[in-house]
Order: sequence, then structure tokens, then C-alpha cells
Amino acid sequence: MSETQAQTAHTPRAGVWLIGARGSVATTAITGAAAVRSGLASPAGCVTELPDFPNARLPRLSQLVLGGHDVLDTPLSKRAEELAHGGVLPSALPALLRAELKASTGRSLQVCERTTTGRRPTRRTA
Repeated sequence: MSETQAQTAHTPRAGVWLIGARGSVATTAITGAAAVRSGLASPAGCVTELPDFPNARLPRLSQLVLGGHDVLDTPLSKRAEELAHGGVLPSALPALLRAELKASTGRSLQVCERTTTGRRPTRRTA
């Protein structure tokens, strides 16, 4: 186990489950969080990231695990590309965050399959 993996294993995490996870708001939130975590965007505007909140005991943006479900089966990376094409997201962002967006899509598929079938999810690529 690498040092980064060891640190991640001991970092408290909080899940955020989005209903309508392929909608514009959810896709923008997931993409924005990924951009801030990867250093591609600043946390400006994220109230919980401000210096006034260290004692609030809220999870940091880096501790959030994002996922969700939707009736649409469009991969999250594809939905982010559509939003970038429409000018909602910076044009280069979806390609730069493809792995993170794919991970969020994978969490969504696994949980939804288990919920609807009662069985453990099979491995799928999104």
C-alpha cells in the first residue's frame, strides 16, 4: 500500500448521494468538486472551504464521496461534455476529469444495481 493509499484509508469520508445525478445541477456539482480537489479550480465560493469553518467539524471537500442515481443512463463524463459544449462548464474540464467522473458513475451503477436486484453488483464500465 502506498503512502497516499494509507492516508486515504485513514481519512474520514462522507457520502453525498444525488437524486437525478445526470442532471445539470448534479453534474456541475460533481465536476466542480472534482476540479477543486484536483487543483483545476479554486474553492472560491465554497463556504465550507473558507478559513472561518475549521471548527465546524464539517467534512472537507476532499473527504466527500459523490454518487447518485438517475433514470438516464448517460455516463457522467458525457453529460459533463454536453454542459461544456453549452458553455456551462469550461470546455477542457470534462476531459481533464474523466477518471474522477467515471468513478462517480461507477458508484452510481453499483449501488443502484444492488438496490434494484438485491444482489452484489457485477463489474461494469461506464
